[in-house]
Amino acid sequence: MINKANDEVKKNEPSSEFDRSDVESLFRKGQDSTMVFDKADNGSLKKTDNDDNGRTLMINSLPDIDISNGRVSSNADKSTLTPENSALSKAYSPKKVSEKKLQARKIRNATITSARVFWGILLSVFIIGVSTYLAYSIIGVMQDFTGIAKTSTDIDVTIPKDADTDKVGKILKENGVLKNSWILSTYINFTDSTAEFKEGVYTLNPKMSVSDILFELSGKKMVAETVSVTIIEGMTAEEIGELLEENYVCRAEDFKAVYKNLVNKYSFESRLTADKNKFYQLEGFLFPNTYEFYTVSQLKKTDQYDTTKQAQVAANKMLSEFNEVIKKYYTRMEEMNMSLNEVITLASMIQKEATTMESMKMVSSVFHNRLNKSETFPKLESDVTTFYVKNVIKPHYPVDSYPYYQEMFDAYDTYVTFGLPVGPICNPGEDAIKAALYPEDTPYYFFLTDSEMNNFYYAITDEEHEENKKKAKLV
Repeated sequence: MINKANDEVKKNEPSSEFDRSDVESLFRKGQDSTMVFDKADNGSLKKTDNDDNGRTLMINSLPDIDISNGRVSSNADKSTLTPENSALSKAYSPKKVSEKKLQARKIRNATITSARVFWGILLSVFIIGVSTYLAYSIIGVMQDFTGIAKTSTDIDVTIPKDADTDKVGKILKENGVLKNSWILSTYINFTDSTAEFKEGVYTLNPKMSVSDILFELSGKKMVAETVSVTIIEGMTAEEIGELLEENYVCRAEDFKAVYKNLVNKYSFESRLTADKNKFYQLEGFLFPNTYEFYTVSQLKKTDQYDTTKQAQVAANKMLSEFNEVIKKYYTRMEEMNMSLNEVITLASMIQKEATTMESMKMVSSVFHNRLNKSETFPKLESDVTTFYVKNVIKPHYPVDSYPYYQEMFDAYDTYVTFGLPVGPICNPGEDAIKAALYPEDTPYYFFLTDSEMNNFYYAITDEEHEENKKKAKLV
């Protein structure tokens, strides 16, 4: 019950008592200061903070106000505030403050947990990676020491003069004999062995143990021999292969596997185009010269030994030589409006038809004259192209299959095809290439030689040509 004195106060100053709307407004709007409610003698709740109004709330006037859990209550003993009996922070209920703190704490805990999970995963990956690397390294070391579980393949390794252990170890790793270059020095130090490496070429195998490798490199195994092989101008690719096999450089079949197709390794190949009617794509580009090769001793025992690597080395020497020699003639080719394939094809015909530089230039003039007057002389009619078809190409096919390959045969035969054949018929030397690019200036359209190729006969007309046949005793 509110007394009369209090009624006077209400008229002159803000009320010191709270009604329901005051309490609800208080919790809804909030205050800047902390509010503390104390229990007054008359059973009311009195605000005792620094609010100048100092208003009081009569419990009995608001019997249904509940202040439990931070709200006003008339059900408790003369009313209390919980938690922390009678404390409110910034007019927000403790429940609302707790929710914000709890949310922040959850976010912080989630962040910490995520960080711990991330670093845990990272550490696990690191440990697994290191373990895998160590396991792989240990396996590799054991394989090097014993040779067990390694691929078996013969590898020719060249050991230079005065090579020390570290140098030899690197060479063996580069060639695929060892996985770790330091194995040799470690083995030597561990076993208190002595290493003597002699210059030469050795055939090693990854399946050999370190001790076996040291035994081979000590010189107790015979050093590979070398041989000089002269490739004569005008030899076919097959003849070159047979010569290499005779000198134990490589098998002819392994050599053929190289020149059969373009290797796409040299700059001159960019000027060539693979042609389905070409029997051998690199015929004509194996430059004739004298080369030194390592011999393969195993070929002396069996012709089934794989010499693929040796064949590639041999072919690459010849192709590399051609690549260097031909560079200085590219300008002249453009002046003559001739492709690389046309020049070498013509040069191969000149090489087979003539014997000296003088006769080569004369024969070249006849071919050029006929090519430049193709309406009258559409075909070159050179016997050497027919011989290439007969002696080189046809032996590779059964007679009953000839019709199937007739297009190829005709592409080489200058008695059938128009102009130059599809590709070279041998491997010409530099003189023949020069003759093809710098022909003599003559009026001739025919030529022939005697059976010994000692005398050449040239003619302008077909009648003169027939007379020359009688002079050469070819009729």
